[in-house]
Amino acid sequence: MHPSNEFFATASNDAIIAFWDFEDLLCTGTVTNNTFPVKSLSFSPCGRFLGAICQDDSVESEKRFLVEVYDAEQRVQVALPPSGVSTQSKTSLDWHPKELENPVLAISGHNESS
Repeated sequence: MHPSNEFFATASNDAIIAFWDFEDLLCTGTVTNNTFPVKSLSFSPCGRFLGAICQDDSVESEKRFLVEVYDAEQRVQVALPPSGVSTQSKTSLDWHPKELENPVLAISGHNESS
């Protein structure tokens, strides 16, 4: 849910991120250039950004995860955090609740091999 409570975002294994009007439940736009299934989404507290955890299954022997950040208004990718692609499972992401000027994204997960 966007902090304004006016819209929300959904995503799934089809790799499409959809933005929905909360009141009318109408799709107001999509991000379709994402290549990998989306496992988790989170809006920044200021509402400017949407973080996404994606799973890359292109290598059969391992699952790889990456984190992408989108501009919530323009609906385009704006950053790939320094963590890049990792074989460590990323299961959730959230934003620092008080950093509105310079949003800070936190990612958690676990190592699949342990």
